[in-house]
Amino acid sequence: MGMTFNRPLADWKDFETYQFPDPHDPKRLIPARIMRRVKEARGEEQYMVGRVHFTLFERMWMLRGFNEILADLYLNRSKAEALADKILEFDIGLVEEWAVFGVDGISMSDDWGTNEGLFISPKLWREFFKPRYKRLFDAIHKRGMHTHMHSDGKILEIIPDWIEMGLDVINFPQHQSLFGIDTLGKMFGGKVCFSVWGVDNMTTLLHGTMEDIRQEVKQLIKTLGSFNGGLIASISPFGNPQRIEYYEKMLVTYRTFKELGEYPLKI
Repeated sequence: MGMTFNRPLADWKDFETYQFPDPHDPKRLIPARIMRRVKEARGEEQYMVGRVHFTLFERMWMLRGFNEILADLYLNRSKAEALADKILEFDIGLVEEWAVFGVDGISMSDDWGTNEGLFISPKLWREFFKPRYKRLFDAIHKRGMHTHMHSDGKILEIIPDWIEMGLDVINFPQHQSLFGIDTLGKMFGGKVCFSVWGVDNMTTLLHGTMEDIRQEVKQLIKTLGSFNGGLIASISPFGNPQRIEYYEKMLVTYRTFKELGEYPLKI
């Protein structure tokens, strides 16, 4: 999906004159109009999700720079807060627009960690980011929509905070390698709905056998989907399109979820 190189706010002096985009621009949500027509055609059982991706932290570092924004949280706190609030204002504007078109949930994304842990301390995260996520989640729930959040990295320490704020659905593709499926089930089963992109995309998808894939799918369903729901399964959007094994693994993943993933559980 690319990487930003030219940072519009590399110099804070440009912040006061920077023209933030308009979330209510009628040209912005053309896909929403299409989605509404699809839902009208297919009926109310169709579940539609609107997107407010690169939600807060990711948008901050895309505008300012990754190392720069981490330093700003300590050295230029007032400027970092002003930037975060402008982005949050834009996000809530998008939520208002999506609500007009009758979507059922809002999909958000902020990668918050490496394979070792969070980018910043949990204390700083709770102090700076948690209140802003809460405002965004409240804006979504106020309009009768569900909150969906994607985050890569080992973010175990902040999952309880998101749940406390009312997060409905959480997605992280490294459910086995960074957390352990059993651990997730014991700690958060029945408290939040898990959305998975098939099997773990750092381990099983890359190096597992077809039987490894089947067993992990069974474990996901049994561990995370045993709460009268609690698991949304899809196919990983990532992989090497030049390798036929990737498509074969996706097909096995899909077929196993299709076979076993109905309620009541067939396992």
